[in-house]
Amino acid sequence: MENLKLFLRRKWYWILIYALCYSGLTTLIIYRFTLVPMLPVIIAILPLLLVPLFYIGALLWMGLRKHVLTKKLAQNLTECTGIALLTTVVTILPAVILSLANIQAHIGEFMGDKIGLPSYMLVMTLLVLFFSGCIQATASLLSYQPVFSKIKESTPKTQNK
Repeated sequence: MENLKLFLRRKWYWILIYALCYSGLTTLIIYRFTLVPMLPVIIAILPLLLVPLFYIGALLWMGLRKHVLTKKLAQNLTECTGIALLTTVVTILPAVILSLANIQAHIGEFMGDKIGLPSYMLVMTLLVLFFSGCIQATASLLSYQPVFSKIKESTPKTQNK
């Protein structure tokens, strides 16, 4: 538990920056480019691309540090990537649902219906996506933490003379 508190104390600003960027950009795209075909849904799904980038980044980082990729370490890295992918899939669902609801409301508006979205929809979208972004960033960072701590433990320390 102490390691988790220490980890979150060190990384809270990255989580906050990611959540602010994710919620701001996604809400802007959802409300500004509503009827560009499937653009809001594509933007909502975009965080799924971050997980393979984390995986490739971890492999490159280990290669640059000349660390040997053992079978056990590769298995742990793959498990961590699976956990990050699963949590990202679950946490992008609110963005997909809100973007599809917005698209549907604006299509109805062009067909002559009154817009069926409440006036607080923009604020609600921002808050939901902010909390979703916080969960995404925290889950991704925490899922890769065991692998990076194992890499640091198994890397031989050089002595400065």
